[in-house]
Amino acid sequence: MSTVLIYVMEVLVCAGVFWLLFVLFLDQKVSYPVSRVYLLGSMFLPYIIPALKIPVYPAADLPDLSGLSIVASEGLPVESALVYGQMLWIIGITVSVLLVLRLVYSLYVIRKYRKGARIIRESSFTLIKSDKVKSPFSILNNIYVGMNLSEEELQQIIVHEQSHIRHHHSLELIFCEVISSLGWFNPFVWLLRRHLIAVHEFEADREVMESGYQVDLYQNLILKQLFGYIPEVANGLNQSLTKKRFLMMTQKPVNKHVLFRIAAILPVILALLMLFSFTEKQGDLLQNGIADPPKPNDEFSIRISGGKDKTAVSNDTIEIKLVRINSPDDKILWVLDGKIVGSEVIKDIKPDQIESIEVLKDTNATAIYGDKVKGKEGVILMNTKKGKVLK
Repeated sequence: MSTVLIYVMEVLVCAGVFWLLFVLFLDQKVSYPVSRVYLLGSMFLPYIIPALKIPVYPAADLPDLSGLSIVASEGLPVESALVYGQMLWIIGITVSVLLVLRLVYSLYVIRKYRKGARIIRESSFTLIKSDKVKSPFSILNNIYVGMNLSEEELQQIIVHEQSHIRHHHSLELIFCEVISSLGWFNPFVWLLRRHLIAVHEFEADREVMESGYQVDLYQNLILKQLFGYIPEVANGLNQSLTKKRFLMMTQKPVNKHVLFRIAAILPVILALLMLFSFTEKQGDLLQNGIADPPKPNDEFSIRISGGKDKTAVSNDTIEIKLVRINSPDDKILWVLDGKIVGSEVIKDIKPDQIESIEVLKDTNATAIYGDKVKGKEGVILMNTKKGKVLK
């Protein structure tokens, strides 16, 4: 399977776990700042964890194989693998570019609202009044409103949007848009984004209620702003309009057992690290040196999938996926001079007795050895000089 596809699958698993943990342990159960920090972390950590390679597990002991050359075999020809990988990258980058362009366009539209608008600069924010604004919103320290609001409605909107400005909600939304554009293939990142927008609105609504405004008048104001356009990167009064939001206005914020809830989440995150990030330590195979490192412009041959030998120059960049030689002994099928042997026989062989080593895995190994490779990670074919090690 392509390395890119494996990475994408691991990202989806991590993101799904982060989303599920939020729904079960944190949603409406902790303070708004705690929810925001968790949601922001959940937006990018699923992309980081599978990319980490932390050497933790010990490698199996192997004989010193210095001075040997290895021929690697793979189940998929290198040309096909490159084509599939390039197609995936082209599709991913194209969609990401389109989404980034949408983000840039949203910022451009917001900028156009200032043209011909009445701009009022206050100490902590800038108020932009324009006929082009159909529903109020804020971004950074700018509040955009229409011209047809009463003074009482305007004050409620300012209190609401000032909360967004004070807590830097628009910066968080811009961060979400960037992550969503780059990781568009991840459905959980869009769910996490929706949760974050809801938390933003809950927090701003709470501050409006604490300022002394009546709930019914404030809810009517929100309903009046239903159909206006709000750019994706802005915080708007009519965003996340749900029955839950209206109910939250009449309830006190819940912030119970925060440490207990976080303590319950940490082991799951550690498990994700163990599953996707922890790897075996580098085995002795490469440390001892299978062959002297090629010098600049030296030529060497690599055979892949039983095809033709490919000549490469050491200055070129070539990726060879080998079976993990540092796997446990019971995960490798050893074949010495054409005969299947145990790992204890291999360990008794001296390096100067070995002529060559070939590594088989996936379909190549199964085609030759059938059920004998079931449960194995690969086959290592070792040929000795003159084939005289086994009697």
